[in-house]
Order: sequence, then structure tokens, then C-alpha cells
Amino acid sequence: MIKRCIATLLTLVLCMAPAGGLLLPARAAEQPPRDFANLVLFAYFSDEPNKDYFNQPSAQPGKSRAQALMELYDGQQGRSFRQYMNTISGGRFQVHNLFPQWDGQTLTACELPFTRQQTQTGSIDASILTALVQQLPALDGQLLDYDGDGAIDNLSLVLLGEAENTAGSPPSLYPHQNILPAGLSFSGKEVASYNMLNTDRLLDSTLADGSGVICHEFLHTLGYPDLYPRDASVPVGSWDIMASSSRYLSWPLAYLRAHFSGWVTLPELNESAKNISICAPGEAGNQAYVIRSQRNPYEVFVVEMRRQTQPQSDDTLDSRIGGTGLIVYRVDTTVDGLSNYFGSTGVYVFRPQPGRNGYVEGSERATVNNAFLSAESGRTFIGSADPNAGLAQGALTFSDGTNSGIVISDVSAAQGGSMTFSVSIPQANAQDLWQDAQFPEHSGAALAQSPIRGQLMAAGYDLPYTGDQLQLYAFADPGWVPVTSEPLTQNGGFEQVTLTSLRDVPTVAWRASDGALYLAMLKDGAWKSLGFLPDVDDYAITARGGTLHIAYVAGGYSKAGYATATRSGISRQGLCATGRMFGSPKIAVNEQGQVYLAFWDVTNNDALLLYQAGQEGNFSRLAGPGQASTFDLAAGKEGLLLAFGGSSPELKQLEGDTWKTIARLDQPVHEPRLATGDGSLFLLAAPNGASSKNLRVYRLAGDSFLQVGDPVDKNGNAADLTVFDGRLFTAYRTDGKARIRFNAPSDTTDALLSLSVTPPNQLSYLQGESVSTRGIQVFANYTSGPRELAPAEYALTGFDSTQPGQRQATVSHQGLTASFPYTVFEWPIPTAVPTAVPTAQPTAEPTAQPTAVPTAQPTAVPTAQPTAVPTAQPTAVPTAQPTAVPTVEPSAQSTAAPAEKAATPPAAQPAATSIPTTPAPEATVPPSSAVIRPARPTTAPSPTPAATPTAAPTEQPTVTPSPSPAASASSDVPAGKTAGPSAAPFLLGLAGLCVCGGLALLFFKRR
Repeated sequence: MIKRCIATLLTLVLCMAPAGGLLLPARAAEQPPRDFANLVLFAYFSDEPNKDYFNQPSAQPGKSRAQALMELYDGQQGRSFRQYMNTISGGRFQVHNLFPQWDGQTLTACELPFTRQQTQTGSIDASILTALVQQLPALDGQLLDYDGDGAIDNLSLVLLGEAENTAGSPPSLYPHQNILPAGLSFSGKEVASYNMLNTDRLLDSTLADGSGVICHEFLHTLGYPDLYPRDASVPVGSWDIMASSSRYLSWPLAYLRAHFSGWVTLPELNESAKNISICAPGEAGNQAYVIRSQRNPYEVFVVEMRRQTQPQSDDTLDSRIGGTGLIVYRVDTTVDGLSNYFGSTGVYVFRPQPGRNGYVEGSERATVNNAFLSAESGRTFIGSADPNAGLAQGALTFSDGTNSGIVISDVSAAQGGSMTFSVSIPQANAQDLWQDAQFPEHSGAALAQSPIRGQLMAAGYDLPYTGDQLQLYAFADPGWVPVTSEPLTQNGGFEQVTLTSLRDVPTVAWRASDGALYLAMLKDGAWKSLGFLPDVDDYAITARGGTLHIAYVAGGYSKAGYATATRSGISRQGLCATGRMFGSPKIAVNEQGQVYLAFWDVTNNDALLLYQAGQEGNFSRLAGPGQASTFDLAAGKEGLLLAFGGSSPELKQLEGDTWKTIARLDQPVHEPRLATGDGSLFLLAAPNGASSKNLRVYRLAGDSFLQVGDPVDKNGNAADLTVFDGRLFTAYRTDGKARIRFNAPSDTTDALLSLSVTPPNQLSYLQGESVSTRGIQVFANYTSGPRELAPAEYALTGFDSTQPGQRQATVSHQGLTASFPYTVFEWPIPTAVPTAVPTAQPTAEPTAQPTAVPTAQPTAVPTAQPTAVPTAQPTAVPTAQPTAVPTVEPSAQSTAAPAEKAATPPAAQPAATSIPTTPAPEATVPPSSAVIRPARPTTAPSPTPAATPTAAPTEQPTVTPSPSPAASASSDVPAGKTAGPSAAPFLLGLAGLCVCGGLALLFFKRR
């Protein structure tokens, strides 16, 4: 019970870490040495033809398969599970493996009442574990719970057979880890965290992972995440055992060892430095450095040294990494548990890019293997100081693709156990940061072309098929307030919305599903129609004085025309051109009131047609500026300006009858947008409409464009740009939602960067149960730090128990999202209680000597013996299932488990609180599936070990009936009398009260 509570609290702490300023500590406090029990059991299925498999000879001379398997756990070689945990922890974590089915010569495996096929196609973990503990005798005198919290530290079950993870939700026979909810006990201790493994992956396959898969699954027990994704990408590769398990074991990354286990201390770098010394894992000194950027404190970069060893020796680690040198990786602390499995990338190792030394065409895995830097490799630097550089240019980027500007250089030779390097860390400028304007949730947004009533206004509206309303807002810095309580409505939704003003009165133009262009103005708090133009395919609108000027394309894009609108309505002014196909109408009015219109002539080699409107519907055609499929038009102080998009973007100005190029941009531009303000000309553009992470703003400076700050966002379309109060505002759509961001003034740096979510307390449910959001916390991560959001400020979707399997819930706020996994299970399969006890009972020590067990019990163990298991199966059927998280579950409830022989008077086992889980299935290579599990609470080590585990008792535990309830007053009591008190129930109750009180004090003491 206590272990579950602490694990639950630790899960919350780990999940809340991203919301606490700097999130995951760079310098983790080193943990004291810790002992940990691992109960290893073996079993086969009822239809197994080779029931003596474990005692038959293995491929290792002179050893049975059981001995070979136990050696993977407890051997003296450096790659055994026990030695691996000792090595990577720096001697701070000692595993004590127990093999109660081994008597020194033979292993008596349990036969399970299920077929192999049942466990190859579905998950029946709860049923397997229930049937298993019913057959085993109690382990009297064996220490299974080193931290004394009432649960077995870890149970490992080796099943005979093999299974594939073909459906994405691994079956029971596929290797995985999980935590069983309360209700099942063995030897007076709860069965909580468990690993399920199979003989094929451990021993039999030609590509068997051996102890690699044991270590991978056990590290999940300590909270380590899966670092491989569901798709074929390779974010980490061979650089961490949680990304690629094999018999050639790798070290876990230093950041994970610091965060999840506290086994290493990582210093932090915040400023540029030279000749920094770094050492290999296992050496004395700093094994890695954490680098933070002011631009995004929620994502950190880590420089770590790794040393390649020889694979021939069974004592070495890191023999299959790419080479000896420095690796650089990014940790996104907003990703739940740092996992790479659930669609986000928690950890990413930077690697050579195409055209650079180390890049392997057609093999991402081989390229990631070449991620190491060293003088010998010829790769002595990584990163770029160019703010426009991306990942392809070798930049160390944030997860949204923007360049951190961090550069690692001067990497030394990789001789011996240490190296040196230098780092350049740019200091962020407030003008580099784009702040989220916290615009209300809409599918579309349009910024006002200029201030209205001295305010910046924006229209939030419903796109077609998403709704039928438009709401007008004014910027409140921060946030937005409605200008009127009355929304504008349009059946079928709004398309191509423009917000402008008519004599300082808010005016909206839009196209509707009937193809018409509509105009409406807000007068006295109510919307008034100004009329409509039918059959409009595209349009552009601008205001000057008391008139709205409209360029439009109509008639199936065959007519290019001009119209005006006043408070009296809309008037057509004439057609500029007909008979061809036109598109992208633009309009501009200069300070003298001259009106210019431009159209894309699709049928004339993308030529741009430019006209000046005259009196009475007359139009003068101006000199052609050239060809372009995307462009924008503006009237500047120096004359008419035209921005060309495409692969060779440029800005031209009309001087007399000639268009003169005044600036060029050195990267492709999609859908340029021009805006003027504060004496400057600005350009909003997506460099390539087909790519992401590239919505940017540029300022004209002389004959060139300079980027304004960091990229606005990773992508964006239907973008607007305007200047207000010395700040640039841009509105756009991304991921189906509207967003508005602005470039912060010099005294404002508080940009909204991301969301973090602390999952609810309960993350495992039976199908049909009501889900609970109790414990959930959502944080908006700003540059200055996180702010917890109220439930009304975010939306929670995908959280229900209607369908079994591994599920994912999502929270959203201001266009950003964060997610957490949870599991929905079907009910366990009912099985008959086995009547036979395994024929061979343990009588001697195992040949592979287990680690010594302390003679004295840990001080944390309660003095009162845990109560016996109830005779009836508790109603809390395992809600947490294997880390592989099956999609198919048994449909019936489990039968009652027999109570074990109690050492104290039998009493009802207190129900334990379920531990929140974060399951994650795995693949063969990448490794077996597992889920992020809360690390167990660290406690002081137990007293000095001495004796080895004793043999398990041969006697089968008897079934102890639950005590019958005390007699109550009934018809047997004479009339007018009351039942007298009974001494036995009274004393029994008093003893129970004392035990409960002691446990309660221990519980609160531990908390």
C-alpha cells in the first residue's frame, strides 16, 4: 500500500517536473546505495509438448537451459543483469535475484492453465500471475521487500515460447513491464511491479537479446522511458539501451541516469566556455554537461562522452555504439516521461546531415551510429550560429525546428578516458522571441489592417463546416476581450475573412458557401449588412477614408474587376480584364487616393497584370512587373511596391514606367504578405509552402531583408501581418486552429512556449469504468516560467474507457497540445485453482550464487506481519496491465484466488491504491515493449548482507477461510434481553485496531 502511494506521488513528481521552472534538474542529487529484490519465476503453458524444457541442455556446454537463464540474471560476467545494474549505478544499486524454483540441480517450472496461443494473441497478465502464485509455496525467510512498503520489489516471469508484436499492442508472451493494481499477494507481500519475458528473446533465438532485454524491461520498473518511436525513425539508436536492446548492452544516457535514478551528477553550462573536460561513463569526473538556452528553458542540450569497447568480451558495455567520442542530444522536458513512443520526441541524438562526413545514404540507423564527434572521426564541431540555419544545415535545433544557436567545437581526440571541447551559447534578445497573444479558440482569425478606435482588433470565426459565427475582439495585452456580445452569423461558415474599417467603424468582408462576397459593419453594438457581390471567386479589400476598395475575380475566374463600398452599399466600378483565367487579386491605395489593382494572369505564363483605376470605370494598364504565382501589393511612401514569391523572391518598386528590384531574399517564399508601420516595411512569408517550421517575418533594411527574431511558428497558412503600438502581430492557422503572435518589445520576453501535463492519479481502468481527472494539472510554459491553467482554460479530449487497449488523452490550450497515455483493460479470464504442487521443490541453493541477502530486516519494514490474502479475490481486479498494453483482453472476471497460510490471524487484506501507469509497447529491434513506470522511492540500504536465500518450503500453503462475522442480536436472544459482549471478538477487535494504528503511523511516517 505504501509502495503504491509513494510510487503514485513519485509519478506525479516526475510528470510535474516539466512545469517547475527549469523542469528536470541538471544536477541531480546523488542517491544513497540501494538494495532491491528481484523474484525470478519460470512457467510454461498447458499445451507445451516439452514440459522439461528448462532442465534440458543449453547451447552452453555443461549448463542446462535453466542455468543459462539464471546466469543471464545473476552471472559474474559484466553483462549479466546484476552486474550491469551495479556498473551503471556506480555501485549504488544492488539487485538480489531469487530463484525459488531451483533446487541446485533441477528447476521445477509451473504449468499455467492457458495455451501458448492465448498469450501470443492477447494480454492475460492478471490471469497468469494469479494462477502462478496459487501454485507456489510461500518463501518464508526470504527478503522480497527491501524498502519495507508491503510489496515485492520486482517480480520477473520467464515464459516458455515466443511472440511477435504485430498489432502494436503486445500480447502477454511478448516482453514487457507493468504494475499490477492491488489485490494479488505472495508470501505476505503484494505483487506490484513485474516483468514478463520469453525464452525465445532471452536464449533460443539466433538474435536473442540475452540479458539486454532483462535490463531494458527492469529499467522500466525504475521509471526509464522507451526511446524508440512507433514509426521507423531512429531518434536515439544504439546510444541507449532503452532505444535498442541487444546482447551487447549499452549504457543509459547520462541525463536519464541523473533524472530517473540519481546515479550521476550533471553540471550545467549557461555561458560560452572553452577547453571543457569530460570523461567516459564509469570514469571519475563529469560524464556529461547540460546546456540551456534562454530562448527555451524547457528544452536542454546534453554533451556526453561515450567509449566504444570490444564486443568479444562478456564484461564490456557500449561495444556496439558507433565509436568513441562526444554525442550531443536534446531533451524536451515537456514530453511526458521523456518518452519517444507516444508521438512526441523526448530525446533526440543529433547526427550528420546529408552531404556531411558520417552521413550514410539510405540508413538512418547507420547515420545515428556516426553521431559521435572526435578528432579521429574528422567531426570536431556541430551546430550553427546562423539564426536561419535548420537541422539540415547542421544546427542544434529545438523541437519546433528553430535554431538554438549553440555550437559545440574544438572537440579533441578520443584517447584514454577523457576529452575536451568548447561551447558557444548565444544570449537571447527580447526581440528574438514571438509571444503568443492568447487568442480565443477559433478555426480562423483575421487581424485588422490598421488600428480601429485606437485599438488592435481581430475577428475569430468558424471556417466552413466548423460553425457559423464570427466574434470581434480587441487586444487587452494580454488576452482579448469581445467588442460586442452579438456575434455575426453566416450559414455554412466563413471563408476568406478580412477585417478593416469604414470611417473607424469595424467592417468585415467574407465569402460564403454560396460564392458571394458579403460586407457588414458593427454599428451601435449590432451588425449591419452593407450588401454583397454575387459570384465572387476571390477578392482583396482595403480602406481609405470613407470608402472600401475591392479587387475581385468573378465568373469562374474569367473576370477581373473593381468595386467600392460605403455605408450606402456596394457599387461595381467596372472590369479591368475578361476572357482569360485570373487569380490572386490585390489592391492598394496611396496617400493621394490613387487606386492600384493587380491580378495573376494564369493563362499568360503567370504574368502579373497591373492597373490604375480612373474615373467612370476607366482603367489604365501599367508596365508589367514580371511573372509570379504568389505576390503581394502595397503603396509605400516611395511608390508602388510588389513582393514576388516563389523560388527567387524579390521586392520591386515602380519608378515611372519601370519596375526596379530593390531587395532579394535568399530562400523560397510562399504567399508573401506586406505590412508597413513605424517607418519600416515588413514581409511575412513561409519560405516553402510544402514544408513546416518556417513561418517567418523579415524587415527591409536597405537592399536586403533581415529576419525579425526567431521563426514565428513551425508552420502556418492564411496569414495576416499588421503593426500596432510598436509591435508586429501575425495571425495564421496551424493544425486546424487560429493563432495570433506578436514580436515582444524590448521589455517583454514572456513567450508561451509549450504545455506540460501532470496525468490524473488513476491511469488504468476496466472497460466501462468512469474515468477520473483527479490529480490532473496542466501548465502553460512561458519563458519566465510555468503557469498552472484552470480547467476552464484547456480542453481535455480522448479520455474515456469505452474501448480496451493503450489509449492517449490530449489537453489543448492556445493552439498547443500535450498528452498522456492511459490503459483500458478487459476482465481477467477465470481459471480453476490448480490442485497439484510442482513435483520438485527447492532444497538447495542455486549454482549461480544469488547476491547475499541481509540478515537483518530493513528498518523500514513494519514490525507487524502483513495480513493474509483474503479468500475471495478483491474487487480491484488489476487495472494496470503489461507495459506492452494489449488491445485484446479476456472478457470474464477472474475467479477468487485462495488465501495463503497466514503467519498471523487472518484478516482482510487492506485495499491498495492503484499506481498510475504510463504503458508503452515495444518492438523486437528496437527492443521489447515497455512503459514508463514510476521509479521506486529511494531509501537507505538495509544492514550488511550475510546469508544466501534459503530453499523454499516444500509444503503447499493451505487455504485459510476468512473469519466469519461476529454474531449479532437475533431471535435467539430472549425477548427484553440484549446480547452480552463476547471477550474473543472484543480482544480481536482491539488487536486489529492496534495493527491498523501501527500501519497508519508507519504510512504517514513514510509519506
